[in-house]
Amino acid sequence: MALITLDFETMYDQDYSLSKMNEVDYIKDARFEAIMCSVKVGNAPTEVYVGHEIKPALGRIDWGTAAVLAHNIRFDGGILAWHYGHVPRCTSTR
Repeated sequence: MALITLDFETMYDQDYSLSKMNEVDYIKDARFEAIMCSVKVGNAPTEVYVGHEIKPALGRIDWGTAAVLAHNIRFDGGILAWHYGHVPRCTSTR
């Protein structure tokens, strides 16, 4: 099983932020925009994908055999599932 470590950076402003909204409302809001995503597969170097590069990069990963590690898996995992359609085999906040 491949360990995928990821971290999304997203657009926010004075009225649209995680300090004013819960994660679900923020991620599902029409203003949501992923600016970049850093992805580390196993022990390989971390790659950073920007804007339109994110979707194809995530599409190259076999999520059915992947475990995901993220600082805030509710946030990063929600983005991964709801915006990119990928659900990993398992998740961790280790």
